[in-house]
Amino acid sequence: MVRNDYYTEIAQFMSFLDGIEYPRNDNSHVFPQEGLLEITDLDVVSYFNFKAYHNANPSPSDQPIYCRSSTLEYKKKAISSFLPHQNMPWDDITQKGNPTRSRAVHHMIQKVKVHEVRGTGVQSNARRAVEWEEFVNVLVAVREIYSESKAHSMLMALSVLTLQWQLIGRIDDIMQLRTSTVLFNVRDSFTLHIKMSW
Repeated sequence: MVRNDYYTEIAQFMSFLDGIEYPRNDNSHVFPQEGLLEITDLDVVSYFNFKAYHNANPSPSDQPIYCRSSTLEYKKKAISSFLPHQNMPWDDITQKGNPTRSRAVHHMIQKVKVHEVRGTGVQSNARRAVEWEEFVNVLVAVREIYSESKAHSMLMALSVLTLQWQLIGRIDDIMQLRTSTVLFNVRDSFTLHIKMSW
C-alpha cells in the first residue's frame, strides 16, 4: 500500500520533471518504470534546489530560504520509495542505481544545513515559546467558537488555557491537575502552592 504523503511527494517531483500536473491526492496513478529509471541525480538536485531556493540552478549568492534540510531529507525518502533500484547506491559513471543516494544530492542537502547553522536558511518552527498575541488570539477564538452554543465548554476551555499560561505548564499537566493539590501558600499569602501531575 502506497503512503498518501509519499505519493504526494513523487507526484510533485514528476510534475517538476515532466511539466505535467499529476493528481496529488489520488495515489492510484502509477508512474511507468521506464520514466522512473531515467531519473538522474541531477534531476533530484535541480528539484531540491527549486524547493529550497525557488531556483533550479541557484547562484552562490542565493540562500535557501524556502525549505529546510529536514524537509529535503523527507522528500528524498519519499521519492526513493518509488524508484526501481531504491536499495542500490548511485553510480556516477554508469548513471544507474538510486539517484537520491548520490553524492550530489547529499552535498546539496549538506549545503542547506550549513546555511541553517549560519542563520541564512529557513528558521526552525519545531518548538518555540507561544507569544502573548498568539495566546490572546487563541482565547478570542475559543470565545467565538463556544460563546453561543456551549457556554460551559467555553468557560472550561478558557480556564484551562489561562491556568496553563500562568503556570507555564503543558496542557497535559493542567488536564491532570487535581483540585486537592491546589493549596494556600503559607510563606507567600498572595500565591498558591500547586503540585503538577508530571
